[in-house]
Amino acid sequence: MLRPTSTRAGLSRLWLALLLMPLLWALPSTAIHAAQFKGDDLYELPAGQTISEDLFAAGNSLVISGTVDGDLFAAGQTIRIDGVVTGHVFAAGSIILLTGEVQGDLYAAGATVIIEGTVAEDLRVAAGGQDATVNMAGMFQNEEFIQDSVLQLRMAGPDHGVVVAPDARIGGDTLAAGMDISLAGHFGSDVHATGANITLTDTASVSGDLHGEAGSEFVVRGHIAGDAELKSPQFEFGDGLSVGGTLAYGAPAPVAQAPATAQFYEWDPQAAQNAESSGGNWGTWIFRTLSVLVGTALLVFLSNRIGRSFFEGAASQIRTQAGMAVVWGVVSLLAMPFMLGLLPFLGFVFFGVPVAIMIWAFLMLIWFVFWVFSPLITGRTLGSLLEGALPGEQVAWPKILVGVVIVVLAARLVFLPSGAGLPDLVRGILSAVGAVVIVLSYILAVGGWVQTWGRGGRQAA
Repeated sequence: MLRPTSTRAGLSRLWLALLLMPLLWALPSTAIHAAQFKGDDLYELPAGQTISEDLFAAGNSLVISGTVDGDLFAAGQTIRIDGVVTGHVFAAGSIILLTGEVQGDLYAAGATVIIEGTVAEDLRVAAGGQDATVNMAGMFQNEEFIQDSVLQLRMAGPDHGVVVAPDARIGGDTLAAGMDISLAGHFGSDVHATGANITLTDTASVSGDLHGEAGSEFVVRGHIAGDAELKSPQFEFGDGLSVGGTLAYGAPAPVAQAPATAQFYEWDPQAAQNAESSGGNWGTWIFRTLSVLVGTALLVFLSNRIGRSFFEGAASQIRTQAGMAVVWGVVSLLAMPFMLGLLPFLGFVFFGVPVAIMIWAFLMLIWFVFWVFSPLITGRTLGSLLEGALPGEQVAWPKILVGVVIVVLAARLVFLPSGAGLPDLVRGILSAVGAVVIVLSYILAVGGWVQTWGRGGRQAA
């Protein structure tokens, strides 16, 4: 069963994959033998042809009519998949159309994403909706962009945002986010949808539960085998609506046409938004903090077995030369915006767009890695101090975990909810402490790694 936290996890995985896509596309194809890299203005894998490995494709217009025996990573203006992909699909573009078959998961983000084929496992999709698609339609008036006649016709049609057509088949869970969401196919498991306008049509069939929140209007028809938990300022319930479990809906007032068995509860979207923005939700803060701590504990466990030298080397430098670690960390922090602008620009001037994208993605990846893993380095340092270990000694991972937890909890002070009996002055001081911990942890981690890297280079010399 899907939960709101699954939405964030699914989309995070999608955007992380899309962030790394330009880097992978720009790498030389000889560097990775288990994949093919295609970059062209117009790329087509014809019907009847098979690529027996992962495919990375980027261009203005992409058409996959053949078979990809592996995963597909696609980024382009328009993406059409008429063939078969035996693995997962990660797609980002303006218009994405699936009429073929994806035997794994489908992750898609664009202005309009239309699903008419089959997704054997989970569907994770985000789309802008009609307004975003109308803006893209202007591009298709230019002959430069009119390359896929099938999608050109779709631009003039009524389908916008997230569209799961009546013939579509989704085998696993479905997570959809966007301005306009139309669900008309067969869904083999739970469906979670969040958008401005959501429509569950007469042809829709949900084998699991339906969880949805619409900011404007929610149209509910079709068949739902499990429970339905819905929120919207305005509802329209169809006469043929069938719900096998419990139907509960939240709205400002009861809906006259709602089924007699439906359970109504008062829900004001503006009041809910104000309550969330004003804080005071200690339960949410505790839940998210516990989630972070669980993930951190897993990272500590893995870091003690994978890449131990990376973490221990930086932590050792912080213990022995904390001042220099701060200096190098501050220098690196100040230089990062300059490097993000200058290095991609130089790559573009001398080597072209692919290299510039590769450099930018690589720098962003470095920043992301240190931002996420900095508590593991500074927490390891604190854990060693708690244990009283000498520099260079391996510290038992439970003591490391204690140090990391202290750093993470201090950082979470930034997100303390306002109200709920906590004075504003106290909350402000604690938030400031948390912000200092976050920045200092990042500076020390980067500085410690720079010193470790420099020390290794000098020893090698």
